[in-house]
Amino acid sequence: MSLTSTLASFESLNQRKRDNATALNVRERDCWRTMKCQIEEALYGHPIPPEQDVREFLRTPVSLSVRFEWRAEIHKRELIELGEGGCFIRTSSPLPKGTRLTLTIVPLIYGPCFEVTGEVCWNTQSNPAKAGMGVRFILHNEAQRKAIHGLVDYAVAQCLSHSSCRLHESLECC
Repeated sequence: MSLTSTLASFESLNQRKRDNATALNVRERDCWRTMKCQIEEALYGHPIPPEQDVREFLRTPVSLSVRFEWRAEIHKRELIELGEGGCFIRTSSPLPKGTRLTLTIVPLIYGPCFEVTGEVCWNTQSNPAKAGMGVRFILHNEAQRKAIHGLVDYAVAQCLSHSSCRLHESLECC
C-alpha cells in the first residue's frame, strides 16, 4: 500500500474514531493501530510493534512555540511532539505531575494561535537533552478538538511530505 493510500485509509478510520470512539469494530481497530504504528515508524524512523503500542492517538514530531503561565510568570517553550491526546514540551524545568496549565499553541503556518487546557502527566530531567514534560489535553469544546485534530493532520502530512519516509509495502489487515 502506498504512503498516500495508507494515509487516506488511516484518516478515514481516524475520522470515524474521532466522531465516535466505539465506531470501529475489532478488525478496523486493529487495522487502525497497525497503520498508526507504520505512520509513526515513518515519522520517527524506528518501529513500534502494534502489540507493544499503548498510545490511543497518532503522534508526530513538530517544532512549535507554546506559552503557558506558571507561578505568575509566562513561559515560552518548544512543543516537540504533538498528538490528539497531548503533547511533549521541551523544558529544563518540567512542572510537577498533576499541574494544570492553559497552553497557547502557536502553529505559525497552519493557522492562528489557540488555547487548550492540559495536565502534566509525566516529566523527565534525567537526560538534559531530552528533558521536558508530557501534557495530556483536556479539550473543553469542539473548537479546541478541531484545532488540535487539524494541526495534527497538517503536521503529519508536512512531516511525511518533507522527508524520505516510507511505509511498509504490505498491510495485511486492510
